[in-house]
Amino acid sequence: MARHEQAPVTELFPPQGQWTEADYFSLPEINRYLELSDGRLIMPPHPTRSHQAALEALYVRLRAFVAERDLGEVHVAPLPVRLWPGRISNVGACLRR
Repeated sequence: MARHEQAPVTELFPPQGQWTEADYFSLPEINRYLELSDGRLIMPPHPTRSHQAALEALYVRLRAFVAERDLGEVHVAPLPVRLWPGRISNVGACLRR
């Protein structure tokens, strides 16, 4: 039986420094936060408890402020947000109009 050489999984993806927004958004859903910065795929650490507590407090206040003024919707979750071209970060809360 002939053995077939398999390409390393890293060859299926762009090298660091060459990732595009299209590459980033074509990735499958996984149970990790991934961010894009200057063509590099970044896996930041999981949020700490103090970070989550601060996010919860911010969400409660922001949601009340937005609801009172009918400004849109506030969402809390790790959501990919395009901060500027080539920089996509997962933010904990965001306002959508």
